[in-house]
Amino acid sequence: MEDVAAEKEYCSSECRAGARAAQLEGGLTTDAEMLAAYATPIRSGWKLWFRAMGPLALYTAPAAVVLGYALTETAADVEGEGGFGLAHWLFFLAGAVGIAVAQVVLSQKYVGHAVGNPYSLVMQRFLPWIAAFVLTWGLIIGGYLVLIVPGIYLSLRLFWAEEFALVHGAGPIQAIRESWDLTTGSAGAVFGFQFLAGLAAYGVFVAVGLAAVSVGAALEVLPTPISGTLRMVLVCWAMLIGYGGLHAPEIVYLYGMRAERSTSFGEASRTFQI
Repeated sequence: MEDVAAEKEYCSSECRAGARAAQLEGGLTTDAEMLAAYATPIRSGWKLWFRAMGPLALYTAPAAVVLGYALTETAADVEGEGGFGLAHWLFFLAGAVGIAVAQVVLSQKYVGHAVGNPYSLVMQRFLPWIAAFVLTWGLIIGGYLVLIVPGIYLSLRLFWAEEFALVHGAGPIQAIRESWDLTTGSAGAVFGFQFLAGLAAYGVFVAVGLAAVSVGAALEVLPTPISGTLRMVLVCWAMLIGYGGLHAPEIVYLYGMRAERSTSFGEASRTFQI
């Protein structure tokens, strides 16, 4: 298997173990550790989030600046009853880029995939990632329109298509195929994980929301008040970092499944706890 430092292209199903050279050299998560974390994806994901807090804060800052500025301008347009302008496009673009950068940083921290500057990688893979997102959700919504159950089933089977497109550089169709292959026979387990992750995400949202409100209130009473744009930048920055707490358990669960399928450890337990 190629050294992960040279792994610029998509890692197919034949190299699902992935990143072993980087694991040995850089202290990244080994296959055995991935399987152990797989049993407690929420707890292990939050540990990953805390370990990656520094890079998350660093690399999401530029996106937060653009996002905060765009959000401020968008609010001004709404108050002035303006149309859908440049600020609105900047808002959606900066939000998508910030989320993508956070995803890449977490994968880099956990297993060493997506080597390089996160922004450079996101720019290279942004369109395939968006295409995978649109195609995946088009299929899921189509399933919901036919019957509710097919939509739920597709959402479970295609859960990680975007990760394969963004982090591993897969094309949209290949990303969907890899997610489908990985979740074969595991739809129920993925549903259980999503249910627990959803409950845990509520706690993250509440904590980040309270922190953002508290910071905003503190900034209001400073002797020299901080401008509305800067306040919005700080809030957006906190939200992008907080998103890492939502996505990190998904990273842990994804690579735990891959390690389970591609190592000689045998069938790991499908039961897990927070």
